[in-house]
Amino acid sequence: MERYEDYKSSGVEWMPKIPSSWEIKQIKHFVKDFESGVSVNSLDEPVTGAEIGILKTSCVYTFAFDAAENKKVLAEEIDRVRIPVKSNTIIISRMNTPDLVGASGYVEYGLPNLFLPDRLWQMVFTKENINVCLPKWLSYVFISAPFRMLISSLATGTSPSMKNISKEDILNIKVGLPSFGEQCAIARFLDEKTAQIDQLITQKQQMLVLLQEERAALINHAVTKGLDAAAPVRDSGLQWVPALPVHWIRAKLKTLVSEKITDGPHETPEFLEEGVPFLSAESIKDNKLDFEAKRGYITVEQHQIYSQKSSVKKNDILFCKSGSTTGKSALVETDEDFGIWSPLAIIRANAALINHKYLFLCIQSHTFRKQVENFWSFGTQPNIGMGALENLWISVPPMHEQVDIVQHVEKQSKRINEAIAIEINSISLLQEYRAALIAEAVTGQIDVRNYEPASILTAELVG
Repeated sequence: MERYEDYKSSGVEWMPKIPSSWEIKQIKHFVKDFESGVSVNSLDEPVTGAEIGILKTSCVYTFAFDAAENKKVLAEEIDRVRIPVKSNTIIISRMNTPDLVGASGYVEYGLPNLFLPDRLWQMVFTKENINVCLPKWLSYVFISAPFRMLISSLATGTSPSMKNISKEDILNIKVGLPSFGEQCAIARFLDEKTAQIDQLITQKQQMLVLLQEERAALINHAVTKGLDAAAPVRDSGLQWVPALPVHWIRAKLKTLVSEKITDGPHETPEFLEEGVPFLSAESIKDNKLDFEAKRGYITVEQHQIYSQKSSVKKNDILFCKSGSTTGKSALVETDEDFGIWSPLAIIRANAALINHKYLFLCIQSHTFRKQVENFWSFGTQPNIGMGALENLWISVPPMHEQVDIVQHVEKQSKRINEAIAIEINSISLLQEYRAALIAEAVTGQIDVRNYEPASILTAELVG
């Protein structure tokens, strides 16, 4: 990309140099007001038609405005809502987790039936400064990586999980202001380029879904039909498995374990900066344990007390029995000591009856998942009781077939997982490119004044 001919020091830390023709202005120069709504009682379902709704804070979690993220306002509360979504504004999350505080999105067209809650601001621009491009251009400034880092440094709060950004801090931020024509050029350039990148990312995400479905189908077929397509079958007696090979048996999970299935402690320990890792449901990611996502550490003494109820060993299967990730599982592949919390249950295979890796495949299968869903109950989130879990059915072939199935699935999964890794890496690179492009354009590190919109992806983008 081309660069401007001359640059000057901006005197602004988050954008050290800007094109010589740009001015330095505080955001308050453009803004008439930050409007905020009120908290009202609502149903956790989106509005339909002309019903009155209130935005969720998640409407800007993707750093673009998503009007579909809303909740229906209760009839008795409708008179209390007061700030509708207006055209040509920027919605900002003023209170959120550290990585989402200050998240924002541009609103092109107003939505008179949708209103703001108290945790969102609507940035309204002054009439003398507003033009058709300034809000869109500034919205890209707000989502650029260096600006996001600045917002993060300004955010405050006593809780490590919840931060606030003040109206005054945002208004006093200095930005490099290009001319009206350049604002339009930058907005137009980024609209097209980000749309192209987003299209590629969507395609790769769709490919990821197909690969994950292929892996799931591979596992489910292997643990319900085996590897011999010509093997005679019989009625399984199970709703979720029409037929089983005649020489296979079906058994309840509780008959295939060496110890009674148990879960972690039902109390909240005191978390420390070091000690024994303590894991919960969020540590299960893509059927593996992620120790970086641990809840924290507990003392050795506390771990010894908890271990009297539930002690994890290598080759155990950890199953998430409550919360939004109910049904997910991971195989323990380490000898290191760690503890688990109550959302996780320990399933320990009886090696004389079932191969632990085969059992892990069964628990990952669509067939097992359907049983879990059939027996789980709902509170605020789904969960399955220990009694229901241990009475779920497993299809069990002879031991030598179990080993063959594991080897077959591992071999085929390696190919699929390599393809998945390639797609994930491509998505990551595209996201990095997108972020870099936005940052360079809004800080004037590239000159897009002569950019001509194209109908096809550029070589630079796809290369």
